[in-house]
Amino acid sequence: MKFRVVITSIAPLFPNVVYGGSQAILIAVAKALGETGASVDILSSKHPDNSGSFGLQERVTVHPFMELKAAFPEPYAVHPARLARTVRAIRPWLEQANRVYLHADIFHFRDLVP
Repeated sequence: MKFRVVITSIAPLFPNVVYGGSQAILIAVAKALGETGASVDILSSKHPDNSGSFGLQERVTVHPFMELKAAFPEPYAVHPARLARTVRAIRPWLEQANRVYLHADIFHFRDLVP
């Protein structure tokens, strides 16, 4: 059985650029988990510069589909329909994971984590 880890990131991630220390730490953790053989999926906020899923390395894939505001301090200051679409999109990923890593203290969808 493949061990599946799902990571959530409020901040957007990009294929070839790392903005900030938090994203650098997240990417290092995800890559280390992938090197152990785990399948790692990172769910991040979408941004005009990160359309579509992309791999960071073998077994580590970023899926930028969360419809949150890319800038802090109010990533959830979006239309309620966008929040609803994000919840519907996140739920199956979290339900299929063996482990979930919430890489944000302000992840407001904690009730979705089984």
